[in-house]
Amino acid sequence: MEANHRPTMPILYVIAVLAWLLLGCTLCPWLGEIKLPGLPGLFVTPAITPVTPTGRVYAGPDVSRDGVEVTRFSVEGPERVRVGGRLTVHFTLRNTTSKEMVFKPYGILVGCRDPLGANRDFGHREVSLKAGASYDFVASIQVDKAGLWHFWPGYYLEHWGPYKWHEIVIQVE
Repeated sequence: MEANHRPTMPILYVIAVLAWLLLGCTLCPWLGEIKLPGLPGLFVTPAITPVTPTGRVYAGPDVSRDGVEVTRFSVEGPERVRVGGRLTVHFTLRNTTSKEMVFKPYGILVGCRDPLGANRDFGHREVSLKAGASYDFVASIQVDKAGLWHFWPGYYLEHWGPYKWHEIVIQVE
């Protein structure tokens, strides 16, 4: 009696779906993040997006484990960003808890890594938010190196907020 070593149809289906998800995220920049029910976001590769005059936007909302909600996160600048160019970052943070939040000593900021991976965080603002209150953040940076720049809304609230939270990656020429 010869054994049949062909995979069953359900196994092939699962493999096909997993391959589609993984390849889709790698090949399509607009699918840089996958969220599956019950699982945190899976980052396969950062989305590399040219900046347009209206910017790259994460509309949100998303709430961190601290109860901080982010909305309207964007990076704006020229369509082709060159060394020496300026990028402006906007986002809104809201306190969704019933207690006041004091963002000290590093405050609310833009998390930023340059093409060499060096910390280039900027725009630090010490802010206190009462329950339900929001803060509209705006800060700019002049990029001084070619390559991929990473930006995300950041904060310090007795510990750092989520690392690379809804990160936007910009190519600088």
